[in-house]
Amino acid sequence: MGAQAGTGAETGHGTGRYPQLQFVTTVSASEEDCDLTTGAGCTMPPPGPGNFYPFWTQARDRELGCTWQFGNVRRGNTFGDDAQYGRVDPTTMGGLASQIMANPNCRPRRTPG
Repeated sequence: MGAQAGTGAETGHGTGRYPQLQFVTTVSASEEDCDLTTGAGCTMPPPGPGNFYPFWTQARDRELGCTWQFGNVRRGNTFGDDAQYGRVDPTTMGGLASQIMANPNCRPRRTPG
């Protein structure tokens, strides 16, 4: 994720939330046919064995609460799986980048009562 993402651990308190997030990867720089200015020839997932690239998922865990998971975890908000990384264009400096979006966080827990 981009610099605008976080879980609150960066504050040392674990309670803060960044209001926005952005998904970014530079995997496009390793693609021989990817034009890092226009995005022509850039693919996600990149070509290769397994047709795989890990993506972020935001999910609620019974014990941990709202968590970010990295891999191919499909239980939770996957933000479009591989499509979460967006595209390469002149503003992304060669990386695949999504639009900046509001951090959805997880739905609040229900409190008994």
